[in-house]
Amino acid sequence: MLRVRRAGWALAAILCWGCAKATTTAKLPVPSSLSSMTSPSGPGSGEGRFCTLHDGLLFSWIEGTGASRQLLLSTWQGKTWSPPQTIVQGKDLLANGADFPTVLELAHENHTLLAAFPWSTGPESYEIRISVSRDRGKSWSVPQRLHRDASLAEHGFASLVRHGDGAEAFWLGPGSSKAASLRTAEVRWDGKVEGETEIDDRVCDCCQTSAIELASAGTLVVAYRDRSADEIRDIRVWRDDIPMAASTTVHADGWKIPGCPVNGPQIAADGGGGFAAAWFTAAADSPRVFASFGDPHGKYSAPMRLDSGRPVGRVSVTMVNHDWALATWVEMLNDSTASFDARLVSASGQMSPTFSVAKMGAARGSGVPQVGRVNDQFFFAWREMGTNPGIRMATTEIKVP
Repeated sequence: MLRVRRAGWALAAILCWGCAKATTTAKLPVPSSLSSMTSPSGPGSGEGRFCTLHDGLLFSWIEGTGASRQLLLSTWQGKTWSPPQTIVQGKDLLANGADFPTVLELAHENHTLLAAFPWSTGPESYEIRISVSRDRGKSWSVPQRLHRDASLAEHGFASLVRHGDGAEAFWLGPGSSKAASLRTAEVRWDGKVEGETEIDDRVCDCCQTSAIELASAGTLVVAYRDRSADEIRDIRVWRDDIPMAASTTVHADGWKIPGCPVNGPQIAADGGGGFAAAWFTAAADSPRVFASFGDPHGKYSAPMRLDSGRPVGRVSVTMVNHDWALATWVEMLNDSTASFDARLVSASGQMSPTFSVAKMGAARGSGVPQVGRVNDQFFFAWREMGTNPGIRMATTEIKVP
């Protein structure tokens, strides 16, 4: 597999895609070179995440320690990020590189935002709290617990997806069995939570969830790492238009592992009835990162392997257009250093060369790198470790001819 890194990747990628055009009629995305950019976050920041707005892009993150720890947000202004705004502050705001806050713009009004974030309730327990802003982040409602259960247990890995004029929330928490369960509830535009339901009573207890709404029919879709009775932990997708018993695995990897790998899937809607999925597996002791495309009927394309041989997962994915997606993951370079890697993949099975966004720390504390977009501009965010820790950013343009 051709691997392209740093400044040379753009030229090599264009040459490679030029060869591909000789054998296919598909329109292949053409990226520009990467440019570093100033992050709106401060020293020591982490847990970054992008949120698409109707008119742009929002970025949220955590910084500070003790009573001064804050969840902050900034919006892209076209050439720079806006000054940070505080969503919530407190010593119990949980900074966890694997379980990070999320912010969503609601359809009720263009200025209404919903935030969900982990909040410590004890040495080994935390809950999910939510807050609503009606003025695009200037002020926020008093945080409240998302879920009914108030036990000193772990509740986390929340995903929010716009639905109607409110949102649907998905998360992991205690359920009807002794294992963690996947749960969902409706969150209204005013922050009221209704209709909490258990979807799956046995899931991997510390892997991220990822949720979307399919535009064609308003179908809700959530991807998560399942957990069978014999400890097979493959990626399952639930849709609200089919019974739970009819939900399917994206691919039968057959990864048997007795503990949670802390490596959830990511999905991105294509604007119609389908979506792209990216995930990590180490089935048969062979670490791999895959991508696949789901159609409106719940069928999936054959998995495409993305990695270069030493991945640790921590995936992200966003659509470029209806046919192409940009997937990212973390790849080991040596025992202490990793690469934040990216690759374009298509529903027809085509793939670009891999390119490296940046080198980063290999430790789990470096978190899950993120990718976001505004039109043809794509944004990358990752956490740098070492003597000057904090979030770093880069950007590129990807255009479809």
